Amino acid sequence: MGKITLDQEFFDYLNHFEQNLVCHKNLWRPDFVSRKDCRLSHQQFGQLLGTSFLSDFNCVIDYFGLLKKSSTFLRQAHIDIDKKNIPTHLLYFQSITMEVLSTINSELLLYFPRFKKTIISIRNFA
Repeated sequence: MGKITLDQEFFDYLNHFEQNLVCHKNLWRPDFVSRKDCRLSHQQFGQLLGTSFLSDFNCVIDYFGLLKKSSTFLRQAHIDIDKKNIPTHLLYFQSITMEVLSTINSELLLYFPRFKKTIISIRNFA
């Protein structure tokens, strides 16, 4: 796979998307997540999407195997240095549908199909 570059519109949407998901805590399920980085975080997919995002909510988004961790999760992992897995809230990206987005923020609907297609493409599924 060659070098992929993403435009600013993608990153703006990614940030807006993640911040809107964090606001809807009913989407998340309690789980335990490894404090260590996953293998995808060191590959092009992880470098493009990033491995963390700012949030006061302890949570992790699973983007097809890439675990993108909130800043609160990372702080907790730093505090609980002796634990392998940290209790958190987890959301699988593939579980997010247009119907779910319509209940969160209708502004997210327009760009979401292209956003999802781009993520699938850089994950190398397509």
